[in-house]
Amino acid sequence: MTRLDPRAFLAYARPTFLTEWPEALKALSFKTEPVYLNVAESLALRKGPLWKGPVWGRSDPVVAGLLGKLHESLDKLGGQAFVRTHTRSPKDSPFFRRQAGRVDDPWTALVMLHESRRFHEDAAWLELDGALPVITLREWVPIPTGLEFRCLVQNGECVGISQRPTDGVRNPRLDQHAVTVQSLLLVFTAECTRRSGLHNAVFDLCLLRQPAADMTVGDLRLIEVNPWHTATDFYAFDPARPNDLDGSFRFDA
Repeated sequence: MTRLDPRAFLAYARPTFLTEWPEALKALSFKTEPVYLNVAESLALRKGPLWKGPVWGRSDPVVAGLLGKLHESLDKLGGQAFVRTHTRSPKDSPFFRRQAGRVDDPWTALVMLHESRRFHEDAAWLELDGALPVITLREWVPIPTGLEFRCLVQNGECVGISQRPTDGVRNPRLDQHAVTVQSLLLVFTAECTRRSGLHNAVFDLCLLRQPAADMTVGDLRLIEVNPWHTATDFYAFDPARPNDLDGSFRFDA
């Protein structure tokens, strides 16, 4: 599938959405609290005058209700969380980037989403199917620099692992333990493939501690799942290039 027809792509990508994950797959990831929106809440988040600030927000019945739901979910996660929706994160939001996605109050979460073009694009996209965005709060777990990886699965096999771009920041311990890290990523990716039932997908994984000889698969977590599609960034790989999907592990050494 290569043509980006919005409705067809929505149906194709839906199994990768966080809200669609089987429970067995969720067990490989972070604790998550979904916050389901009604039509009025979605409209307020997309088009409401959030520039008026949190005092206005608490006085508006719709926004106040949404803030209450977010506050309840934040409390369940210990008072701070990583904010995104069930489709993807608002990583193009300047506020989100400054905070690395961390929120400790409901209003911050709303602002990050509201100023994200990605959020608005996805909300309009979901609307084609009569669906609404789901704000998804995930337990806040700092991920060490350079230890996020995109694992490419085609026809049920891992055909490449790429480190998430690090803007030139290198991790010498990754180079030192590359063979062990690759081996663990392959095992974990195979388990993600089995539990998800997705045989053509892109799994984003992370290592929760610095590479070391005593690492286990228990040190890995699933961040998200992306559809196998030209709309997905394959990082260091180019599926259109002959023989580029060679099963290698590519990272900044």
